[in-house]
Amino acid sequence: MMNLFNLHTLAILSASTLLLLYFKRKRDSHFKRCRSKKLLHGKVVLITGGSSGLGRQLAIEMVNRGATTVIASPSEIRGRRAVDYIVSNSSCSTPKITWLALDLASKDSLKNFFYNFCNQFTHLDILINNAGVMFWPYDVTSYGVEYHLGVNHIGPCYLTKLFLDMLKQSKSAKVIFISSGKYTRAKEPINMETPSPEEYNMQNQYATSKLANILYAMALDKRFKSSNVPIKVFPIRPGFIRNTELGRRFNAFLTLLSFPFIWYYSITTKQASQTVLHCCLEDDIPSGKLYFNCEIQADGKLLTEDNMHDVVRKTDEIIENAFSET
Repeated sequence: MMNLFNLHTLAILSASTLLLLYFKRKRDSHFKRCRSKKLLHGKVVLITGGSSGLGRQLAIEMVNRGATTVIASPSEIRGRRAVDYIVSNSSCSTPKITWLALDLASKDSLKNFFYNFCNQFTHLDILINNAGVMFWPYDVTSYGVEYHLGVNHIGPCYLTKLFLDMLKQSKSAKVIFISSGKYTRAKEPINMETPSPEEYNMQNQYATSKLANILYAMALDKRFKSSNVPIKVFPIRPGFIRNTELGRRFNAFLTLLSFPFIWYYSITTKQASQTVLHCCLEDDIPSGKLYFNCEIQADGKLLTEDNMHDVVRKTDEIIENAFSET
């Protein structure tokens, strides 16, 4: 009797597993691939947060296409390790990959990074603002901004401003802001002030930073178009990615419990990289639009002109106050 019970249980588990794998494969088949075969010989690509996850995968993709690729992250040990990983996983016979130190929460690090980059490279063709944090305990950057907003938005926007002159020298420069579908959970009116520890809500702060990414990228692209500046800007939702360090401060026990959910609904870094590659490599697609799965996404209710102007004004004010030399 027990053997029959065990066989019955095993049959149910096997059938359930096969069914789950079928639906998972069917779900994954909906993700599109970048069709461009464009090579990037002679181009310089900068990827922040390039030592792991999506950034590291993007570095492999860029190196494979012949680009001189720079990855930026805070830890030298992990940065050097990432360079070795990228070289060993690249199909390029002579991979051009460099690591430079960058901590987006540090005013001095941002400025030193720009100085070091300019000492090594004469131009920049593609800037991918990929680095970010999520579910970070209450903290404030060295320039006085809440950590999510600083690392995810203010730091990347300031970095983009620093590189504008260098980007303008390229005939077809592109700036990418990696956002998240979580932007839809941001609250109006958009609050970009640093909260007190008692008011702090990490999910709200993350959502606000990702909404700010999209709105600022859209506004920046409009500004460039109106001034005939040859730079295209793309905000991107890469998807729910597994095996990244974005939520490295998230509770480990809860992460373990949610593993089946994460596995089923998440995508690989290879899959997530496709939309970024699509926007970086295709020359005839509209810029200043939110992209997901290699397609333009319809503007959500938060992506309004009023919110755009509000975020740009607040972002520029924060940068002016935080990074002023006086």
